[in-house]
Amino acid sequence: MAAALEYIEGREPDHVRTCPECREDLMMLVRFRVAGKLVLPEPPSAWVDLAHQIAAHQSVAASLRTALARLVFDSWALPEPVGVRGGAAIEQRRVRFESSPVTVDLRAEHLKSGWAFVAQVTGVEHGQARLNADRKVLALDEHGICQWSDPKPPKKLTVVTSTHSVELPELTWRTKPPRKPRDDS
Repeated sequence: MAAALEYIEGREPDHVRTCPECREDLMMLVRFRVAGKLVLPEPPSAWVDLAHQIAAHQSVAASLRTALARLVFDSWALPEPVGVRGGAAIEQRRVRFESSPVTVDLRAEHLKSGWAFVAQVTGVEHGQARLNADRKVLALDEHGICQWSDPKPPKKLTVVTSTHSVELPELTWRTKPPRKPRDDS
């Protein structure tokens, strides 16, 4: 306490000399060695190193934000005119998904050997984004387009960027035209 008094002796403003509450506060600060120190002292280097190590070990998946896109267009959901109905319309499908700012336009064609797909993803940095089709990881070209083929359509499609991922709702894929109702008249 004597050292604290010597420290503040002659340095305190007039108000602190005459105000017992302020003098008590100043004595507490001097006693706990914060008077005259920087407000934010430099942290110990070992703590800084530990913080860097912790941040480096965080998984990228933990920091991703996931959104669910909504289906805004499906060519199979449109009613077909009488003259167009049949199996040909079932061989091709176009769907569009949106989750601001990402838009995915998917075109699928059913072939004898399986399915052929073309997808265009807009609203993302193409060098930093990819399209996951089930277990396939597809890179986007400079226009956001990728192509692939598979014996069966994917169940899960996800656009993954460096900051977030967008999951597309699962689609039902039929490979045969719907059965026509029987006319028993």
